[in-house]
Amino acid sequence: MHKMEHRLIRTLTCFSNTDERLVFDVQLQDFNLQDFQKEFKESSDNPMYDSYEISVKNLPFLKTYLPKSICINWDFNKYAYFIECVEN
Repeated sequence: MHKMEHRLIRTLTCFSNTDERLVFDVQLQDFNLQDFQKEFKESSDNPMYDSYEISVKNLPFLKTYLPKSICINWDFNKYAYFIECVEN
């Protein structure tokens, strides 16, 4: 029996602003830590394990990391979006 390998997955998560329930989450296609640190103005020694809220200005950057098959109707009035790190 071998030990299960754990790896970190970065996701885009969407929560309802009215009741804070999880609406959906999408695994990012790739994750380039240096690019995300720059986009979210984090220091180069921050592994970005926390949750990072997404704003409209992050969308052009984020769209390159989302699967092409996913179509998101962004609505910042109804939903809050975050980049999160989860262990698989």
